[in-house]
Amino acid sequence: MLPYHEKFVAHLERVHVIRATGVDLPARWVEVEGQLGAFAELRSTAAQRFAEQIVNPQKGVDVLALRAHAIAEASETFGAQAEVQGAVIAAVEREMLAAWKPEAMNVYRAVAKLYDKAAQQFTTAANTCDPESSAEYMIDASDDQRQAWKQAEVSAARLTQLVPGLVSAAQLADVRLDSADERLVQQWWQAPVDPTAELPLICDPGALHRRRVWEAFDYVGGRTGKFGRLVSLGCTLRAHDLDGFQKYRLPKPVKHEQRQVLGALRGVVQMVSTDPEDAEYRSDVEPITPLRESGAFA
Repeated sequence: MLPYHEKFVAHLERVHVIRATGVDLPARWVEVEGQLGAFAELRSTAAQRFAEQIVNPQKGVDVLALRAHAIAEASETFGAQAEVQGAVIAAVEREMLAAWKPEAMNVYRAVAKLYDKAAQQFTTAANTCDPESSAEYMIDASDDQRQAWKQAEVSAARLTQLVPGLVSAAQLADVRLDSADERLVQQWWQAPVDPTAELPLICDPGALHRRRVWEAFDYVGGRTGKFGRLVSLGCTLRAHDLDGFQKYRLPKPVKHEQRQVLGALRGVVQMVSTDPEDAEYRSDVEPITPLRESGAFA
């Protein structure tokens, strides 16, 4: 394997994921990729060509030049080979990255278009029937509902397939979706995708209850996975246009407090859980000090 720079390896990996979606890649990038592949296949053949000329002479061939080439090739040191190889790879990396950069948003939009198409198909199907209904239940459903039920599963699978390509295309368009820890001097390609970035990339939660949105996004299982849960909650499945892209924060932790029971004797408390994400949540409520810590049982 050629000694690519770590960042370039990450670039190639993401392009590979994007290619799996079926979108067209930048023409110049593909051209240089092919030339890189040809370079990687080069083998030391000067000695074989020289020997073949001696056994089966061909007119117009410079035998002395072939001999000199064979001797030079045989005397190459590892350091010399590495130096030449490094220079070629560095030039190829620069050219491929330069070819991708002006086309990065076009590639992203192409993947986003595929995602939006599958999202619309899924949403239409999910609004026609409950995509999580059992096959037994759907026997008595209408033809339209049965077709929608089948389409929902197909579209959900397509969305699942497209998400990695959408993420990769966004990253190669210089949108930070990673969870790199700057304190550890991590680079974006060294860290996994941050869920708080992936969620707004694939759907618009609007003003829905944040905790319910995250529960839907994290759901695994069923016929349609997270997509069925998100749509049933009211989320709009769509690829973000990346204009003003912002992460969608995690819900704040649920608060558990001991509170005096109204009308009961002093010291009679109950555990109360409040969700900071609820609209009616009041952040000014002071937690009650546990009785044993307050000295009530002293």
